[in-house]
Amino acid sequence: MDAARWLKWLPALGALAVALILLLLFYLRNVPPDWSSAVALGVIAAFVFVVAVTLQFAVRDPVEWFTDNEARLRGKLAPLVIGIGTFGILVIAGGVIWGITVRSPDGSVDPSIYLGILSTVVPVFATWVGAVIAFFFSNESFRQAAIAAGATTGPSSDSEPVTSPTRMIPVEKITAITLGGPKPVPDAKAENPDAADATPPAPTELYPETLDAVRLADVARLLNNTVTRVVVLDKNKVVRAVLRGRLLPGHTAEDTVQKYLEHERNQADSVNFNMLPETATIGDARAMARIFKLADIFVTMTGQRDEAIKGWLPDDKLL
Repeated sequence: MDAARWLKWLPALGALAVALILLLLFYLRNVPPDWSSAVALGVIAAFVFVVAVTLQFAVRDPVEWFTDNEARLRGKLAPLVIGIGTFGILVIAGGVIWGITVRSPDGSVDPSIYLGILSTVVPVFATWVGAVIAFFFSNESFRQAAIAAGATTGPSSDSEPVTSPTRMIPVEKITAITLGGPKPVPDAKAENPDAADATPPAPTELYPETLDAVRLADVARLLNNTVTRVVVLDKNKVVRAVLRGRLLPGHTAEDTVQKYLEHERNQADSVNFNMLPETATIGDARAMARIFKLADIFVTMTGQRDEAIKGWLPDDKLL
């Protein structure tokens, strides 16, 4: 396993190490352990682990490991985090109720101890949920602000729709690789003018289902003087990456896109694009490109990253 793959696991491994150290310190104490200490320690260890694993999703540089699943992740992150927070609060509340009503029904243990644990831990969960959601969705807030504000001092073409045929490249005309889809069949007649007209076409080959398994040779074959980057789509026409010819490293016939993604800052660059709804204008697109320093904007029905694209607005179409 290479260094980049190890980096993906560092946050989770670090959290596990912290949890094990806490447990070790607990068992090395000179006094017998009690249930309240064990519950508190378990909550702390679980909380450290959950926070660290969540931070793993935030590590975009040098490792942006969810390249192919960013849109799906963003769509599921809010219910996931809120669900974990709610579950944690319910567990703590249940532990407090159990401690007061079952473990010490005669009041031998001061209930304020349990209530103190509850009032201390619950705000921590609330703060964590709010911070994670704010971090991951701040980009969406900026995007909506850019669309609402538009370009107030831009040229007259700012009111032109993004779907204008002189601006947007339709999805069917984009030079793209569709994961799990068929590779283009070479034109045997064009490659060999002397070939017989009845020469059967080459059998259809399929691209791999995952981005990192696509061969760099297939990407390079699509690049030329006019095609400087290749868009990678899934079977639902959702954009997964943009691969640029100027960033393509030296490769052999067996090298895959994984080598491209691990080269310098290519992993972050491959997902440095955004979406606009089909109702947006060229002024909106120019504002977004300027604010986020984007070279590629895609048009979908409502402007969400997990939607099928209708077209592409490369930077040279916004001039």
